[in-house]
Amino acid sequence: MNPLKIAIGVGGRFHADRMADALLQLGHQPTLFSTLPKFRFSSLPAGVVKSSPWPELVFRVSRSLGQERFGSDFKMVTFGRILANKLKEEPWDIFVGWSSFSKEALEQKVAKKNILIRDSTHISFQMDILETEYKKIGISFQRDELAESREIKEYELADEIIVLSNFAKNTFLSRGVPSEKIKVVRLGVDTSLFFPLEHREWKAPLRVVYFGSMDVRKGIPYLLQAIQQLESQNIEFHLVGSLDPKVQHLVDGVKKCTFYPSMPQHQLAGFLRTMDVFVFPTLEDGFGQTLIQAMASGLVPIFTPNCGAAELVSEGEGIQVRAGNSDDLVKTLSAFVRQPDLLKSMRKSAIAKSKQIGWETYTHQLADQLLKETRADPNFPSFSHRPTSTKLSVTFLLSGI
Repeated sequence: MNPLKIAIGVGGRFHADRMADALLQLGHQPTLFSTLPKFRFSSLPAGVVKSSPWPELVFRVSRSLGQERFGSDFKMVTFGRILANKLKEEPWDIFVGWSSFSKEALEQKVAKKNILIRDSTHISFQMDILETEYKKIGISFQRDELAESREIKEYELADEIIVLSNFAKNTFLSRGVPSEKIKVVRLGVDTSLFFPLEHREWKAPLRVVYFGSMDVRKGIPYLLQAIQQLESQNIEFHLVGSLDPKVQHLVDGVKKCTFYPSMPQHQLAGFLRTMDVFVFPTLEDGFGQTLIQAMASGLVPIFTPNCGAAELVSEGEGIQVRAGNSDDLVKTLSAFVRQPDLLKSMRKSAIAKSKQIGWETYTHQLADQLLKETRADPNFPSFSHRPTSTKLSVTFLLSGI
């Protein structure tokens, strides 16, 4: 087919650089419009990235002054207008815009086909979960009404909506978005960066890691509760990432846990290879790429069904527990301490699965879903299997305890 001229609009980066690279590999002509400076996209050829850094600067300054909501709203509206004006300057075959930044471009139908990407679940589903959880722990929560109204309008205007999992897709279906409008394109993992030690032997203590944002949405309050209940067990906990000040008070009194600031990807990859288990107690994630990064690094994942990446984990590759339940985390981690052979077996299976979900699978999916191309490749892995139920996962691990 002839090369397509494709505009990508994103406030920041997310996985837009991976999308642009995949489209280049497929022989198309992407241009990536972002609020980040061009040097942040060094993997892409010169001329592919167009930067509008002013909204990003205001956002970051506002966040440093404790006004993150103001900065976030300013960034989405201002960049949305800048993006729409830039896209009007030339014709496009396809526009692919990240949610909350694309309302103005979608209103103007800047391309022959206009596609929205939502990395998380339906925004109202996400807001509902956060509102409930904040109330549980006594923290005030204010819905981002501007972001919510913008995104709901974007869902209506887009020709198609790309989400990262069936879990995310179902949150759209439950709110009346037509099934035929939603496409699923799952992310991949960089197996040249995240890979396991070949002959790592498990020995006590059990080394458990979480990496990512440490906030209510990721289920950190439940993880901290579990850590406190496991103080007498031979387990070390390592938490990597930025801690939301709103949950800082929950950290007080937590022992046998080491906190680390966010790490560059290459440093994080090396750190993960020294760990045994990745715990991911998220309450809402459209995908949750950290899960497959951990599996590729040789870690056995403990995860909830409230993330899209859970759909890629089969029986024997990890353990699914209930979201919002610290007791399940305690029982599962205690079982791993008692059954190290089970941990070793699952480690092998997790590593094997990670080899099937590299970024090349993302390129195949993008060709099929975004560009409507078909591939008759018998080696292309299928992710059509359904996620293992919580009941089966926990029962499998805890049998005989």
